[in-house]
Amino acid sequence: MEMKYRICIAKTPDRTKPVADIFFEDTQWAEVNQDGPELQIEFFPGPNHQPWHLSLAATQSALQLASERLTAGTKTYRKDSLSKIR
Repeated sequence: MEMKYRICIAKTPDRTKPVADIFFEDTQWAEVNQDGPELQIEFFPGPNHQPWHLSLAATQSALQLASERLTAGTKTYRKDSLSKIR
């Protein structure tokens, strides 16, 4: 089964620098931000406050891509699936 991720680079009023919002299907599960001396990640609860069950390899790739897009200064990046990004 293909894991569907979407990464959006955005400026938010509560952060001083842009963030990378990472969605799995239609639900945000993480945010990568640049507020500290190094990139930080904030995880959000799964639907109905249940744990997330995601592919480790696909999740690592999504986090790496979010980090690269965020530090490269890309304004917005959207793709329906991680496999189409590579």
